[in-house]
Amino acid sequence: MFYTANLINKIIIFICCFVICILEKNISSSVPIILISLIFSDLLSYLDNAELRLALTAGFSVLSFFIPGLVIFLPLIAYDMLFNKYQYINLIAAIPLLRSFRYYPVQIFTIIVITAFLSIMLKYWAEKQHKLITKHNQLIDSAREMSFQLKKQNQDLIEKQDYELNLATVNERNRIAREIHDNVGHLLSSAILQSGALLTVTEDEKTRENLKLLNNTLNEAMNSIHSSVHMLYDDSVDLNMQIWNIIKKYRSARWSIITI
Repeated sequence: MFYTANLINKIIIFICCFVICILEKNISSSVPIILISLIFSDLLSYLDNAELRLALTAGFSVLSFFIPGLVIFLPLIAYDMLFNKYQYINLIAAIPLLRSFRYYPVQIFTIIVITAFLSIMLKYWAEKQHKLITKHNQLIDSAREMSFQLKKQNQDLIEKQDYELNLATVNERNRIAREIHDNVGHLLSSAILQSGALLTVTEDEKTRENLKLLNNTLNEAMNSIHSSVHMLYDDSVDLNMQIWNIIKKYRSARWSIITI
């Protein structure tokens, strides 16, 4: 985009300089001047090396002292060196331009100066547009990056919420299992011991039969509670969640090491 804008601007400036050259000189004498100016202008557009472009601009300015016709194309040559760190070279180009007042009619000199100001304005507009486009692209890239980061953070937050919910469920199951084991299990153990003691000291057969039935029922209840508690505990151990927890800890530790 920036290259295209500069190319269009240089074509406009070249047309202005070409018209001035034709008005001032005849066609045959204008051809060498136009060719030299085009060669220098094309090299300035093609080369990326700032030092070479500086040398070309300085060389063209020096040639303008010896070939007055080249002064007409100084606005075209100076265009590429405007608004950069070597733009001071245009002060050298201004010397033959001002000197041309001595051998060009006032009208031609005025048109050349106006063309020079047009060159400055076109380059300023191109540079400003380039900066705005660059800033716009940077804002778009920043917005995309922020959107990506926000999406990633939302995904991490959802995963963390699911993890916390599963962890809370597991902890609640463990708590229930411990309470059943500690409270009901101890009470049943105590009841089994007491029924066993009564069975030992009781001599009445009918009572002993009833105590045996009670003792068997209590033992079955104890076994059933043990089985239920173990099943509840096994269900509370989520292998996927534990693996995910290990991965999260590993990532956190790795990030801490990288930060240090």
